[in-house]
Amino acid sequence: MDLRKRFENMKAEDFAETWNKYDADGNGFIEGSELTNFFRDFVMKNKDSSAAAMSPAMLDEMIKQHMCAYDEDEDGRIGMSELAEILNQEENFKLILKTQDCKRTRAEFEKIWKKYDNDGNGYIDSGELKKFLRDVLPEGKVTEPSLEKYADALLKMLDSNDDKRLERQEMEKFFAVKD
Repeated sequence: MDLRKRFENMKAEDFAETWNKYDADGNGFIEGSELTNFFRDFVMKNKDSSAAAMSPAMLDEMIKQHMCAYDEDEDGRIGMSELAEILNQEENFKLILKTQDCKRTRAEFEKIWKKYDNDGNGYIDSGELKKFLRDVLPEGKVTEPSLEKYADALLKMLDSNDDKRLERQEMEKFFAVKD
């Protein structure tokens, strides 16, 4: 069983729902008995294997293998951001925005926007986008490699004319700027 195959085409909303089912204590990690339940359920849903025939030792070995692949900080638990890396870039980015408080007031957004749209032309180009995201996304929640992925995903989602720049109106709508 490969978790990547189970999650790679999943939508952010479905991933969040699945995650919440297993993160029973709501601490943002699947650990201990939550981890065992998570893997046992995914083995049972996998048509290529028989959960009934899987011994506790086999389940432990499967958990160990997947933890090596997905437990990036090696703390013995899977964080949502670690497992969300399985999702495609757009869905991963949407999940980050969905699970974090990324809403900004118009004044907060205006201050950040002006910092990157120095010439007042109404857009930021792809080179400025990563820096922009660093200011807009929750501090300490997104790694540097992820910023690159999210910038690419955001351009793919919003840059309708493929000019490698994003207009202010598109960004306001996407980040749910509130009055």
